[in-house]
Amino acid sequence: MIWDAATRKFFCHRRVLVAGADGFLGQNAVKALVALSADITVLVRDSTRAREQAAGKILVGDLKDLAVAEQAVDDQEVVLDFVGVTSAVYSNQNPILSLREECFPHLNLLTACAKIPSPPLIIFPSSRLVYGKPLYLPVDEDHPTKPTNIYGAHKVTVEHYLRIYEQTNGIPYLIFRISNPYGPYQAPKNKGYGIINYFIQLALRGKPIRIFGDGSQIRDFIYVDDLIDALFCASATPACHNQTFNLGGQSPISLRVAAEAIACAAGGTAVIFEPWPPDYQAVETGDYVSALDKLRRFLDLPSPTSFEDGLAYSIGAYRELSDD
Repeated sequence: MIWDAATRKFFCHRRVLVAGADGFLGQNAVKALVALSADITVLVRDSTRAREQAAGKILVGDLKDLAVAEQAVDDQEVVLDFVGVTSAVYSNQNPILSLREECFPHLNLLTACAKIPSPPLIIFPSSRLVYGKPLYLPVDEDHPTKPTNIYGAHKVTVEHYLRIYEQTNGIPYLIFRISNPYGPYQAPKNKGYGIINYFIQLALRGKPIRIFGDGSQIRDFIYVDDLIDALFCASATPACHNQTFNLGGQSPISLRVAAEAIACAAGGTAVIFEPWPPDYQAVETGDYVSALDKLRRFLDLPSPTSFEDGLAYSIGAYRELSDD
């Protein structure tokens, strides 16, 4: 990534907490923060994964514990709040567990930040799933939020927490409603989030890529470096604070085209089409494309990574990881 001068200056030696640092977005964010010379604290729940971070201060704990949240946010200037589970299907199957994982940690985080005289800026990755089934395309930030699954409902809830705490306690925030990210460092076991990463990992193991339905639904896949770039540039731009932005790719393609490209690039595995399982069909929203007009009004972002290049980078990274 090529950072602009304002972003480099903002993050250089700035105290940044990455909560959920062992997840897909967290690991990519830590890598970028190292390059920006930030003063990093990582919060993870697994001590083994914590040792793998090897970047700055390491805290092991769960934000569902208020004491952990208070320790984690102490003296921080920016908090990247990447905590939570990441599956719409799982959330519908386990609504109470989803509530605990998707709402309690963020509420504790905000409660802890409210006790700090100068609270940190909180960056929260929400989801396109807050909108439910699009009424029109591309979807802008004024689109009604009518999620069709518990995961999306909890994301909207946390968005409201952030707005309330900003109004009552002056805690600044940034909300990004992210659409279909992909790139290195997604755990192979995670099937409910990052469908492109999951397909890549299947293909590299020589397994067929299975698509429910005909795969004609359109998605705006965004390479993770472009995503992190937008989050960090917005963090360094005061006018963006206390705003909500959509964030997706700029060249939408169908899931079928994406899967066939992965199968070809990863060695020629098969793409198989299967009937929709009821649980998955219940959370499917159809075509989705993000309107990026608002974000472009605030930021002059660099040219996005093409899907072909992002795919090549991702396949190379997962091959490297499998060789370790």
